[in-house]
Amino acid sequence: MAFWYAVMLGAGDNDWGYGSENIIVAKAKAQNCGDEAYIEVIENGKDPVAVDEIHDLEITDEEIREVAEKLATGDWNSSDFHFSVEDIDRILAAMAEIQ
Repeated sequence: MAFWYAVMLGAGDNDWGYGSENIIVAKAKAQNCGDEAYIEVIENGKDPVAVDEIHDLEITDEEIREVAEKLATGDWNSSDFHFSVEDIDRILAAMAEIQ
């Protein structure tokens, strides 16, 4: 099952167009959208439907390591790089551990 992680700007937002198929990218994007932002989990298909909401936008250490590994192997799309300065520091530290 494929999901789209729509970044919502607040309770009144109903536009699912901004987000990502990657939860980590969606979290990074949402973090840049203000305190009211959250993620609406959309089940892709013929008739897409919202199946969940994510309000905890913290990028976990495991997710940081996943990004670091993908960057180290060149398997990360640079257009998906929306991380905060703090998360970039965490990614760089994880990359240093990998190498």
